[in-house]
Amino acid sequence: MADPEWLLETCRAIIASKQVKQFVVGITTNPTRRRSAYATWARKKGGTLNGFVVLDWGMSQAKTLKVEKHLFDGLINHPGYGVIKMHYHPSVTAADNQSVYLAWWSDWLVSV
Repeated sequence: MADPEWLLETCRAIIASKQVKQFVVGITTNPTRRRSAYATWARKKGGTLNGFVVLDWGMSQAKTLKVEKHLFDGLINHPGYGVIKMHYHPSVTAADNQSVYLAWWSDWLVSV
């Protein structure tokens, strides 16, 4: 399992790219389905999913909760973070084998 701080620095390196305008970090037990859902959502909004990367996988529920909160807290003040609620809400399901991902899309599909 990757260290939460290392994952945060990896996210920061990716979102530093001029190609990343707006992004989200999340968790899922099925990265393929989540990527497909984001691509469909972006198309319906008139945009495109420009990137989706799985940062870590096979994580326990407890580890995922720790990582999710650390990434949220570390990225919430970034102007491109596409979140609507500015305070943390755990989204971890009661299952192990979780993956953490970073997704980004064409300009400003989430109105914050």
